[in-house]
Amino acid sequence: MQKERNIVEGKYPKNCWNKIILMLGINLLFVMCVHKTSERYEDMFVDSTWQSPFVAMNIEYKDSVYSIVPREGDMYLFLNDGVANKKYRYELFPILLEQTLGIDSITFCSLKEMDCMVTPQPYIDSIYKGKVENLISLLFNEKGVLSVGLSYPEEKYLIYLLFHHGVYLNTDCETGVLYILNK
Repeated sequence: MQKERNIVEGKYPKNCWNKIILMLGINLLFVMCVHKTSERYEDMFVDSTWQSPFVAMNIEYKDSVYSIVPREGDMYLFLNDGVANKKYRYELFPILLEQTLGIDSITFCSLKEMDCMVTPQPYIDSIYKGKVENLISLLFNEKGVLSVGLSYPEEKYLIYLLFHHGVYLNTDCETGVLYILNK
């Protein structure tokens, strides 16, 4: 009889801890839902999950150098073996910024079809003037969202310039607007 009573008494603290953990979990979910729209939540979310879908790089074809902005998923189609085996962005991005990659005619044609070629844009250059801060302060709002309407060639050129300064952009999946990933 004494043994049964000890077993029953031992269950009480276990049940108590289960209830405490359950209540803390519910409170945590409630707090997250309430603060979901706060600026701090958005900053933490963007910083912890950044992934640049664009890569700015230079390619060489028939003695000419071209600037391109392909999607990150498309660039492995034309990278050489020495660069393609880099698994991480911190290994790959410096190589892409410093090197000019040679490509063949088939790859060049496919890049033209994908509309990856970048050409200088006078409007962006007039704002840029050698300072990336000019681009960010005049073209983006305080939350890092592109606040002016740009043509597609201007957006590509903007992505190219900012990428070379370590500022990575992404496209919002619902609106298609560019925003800064790493403020």
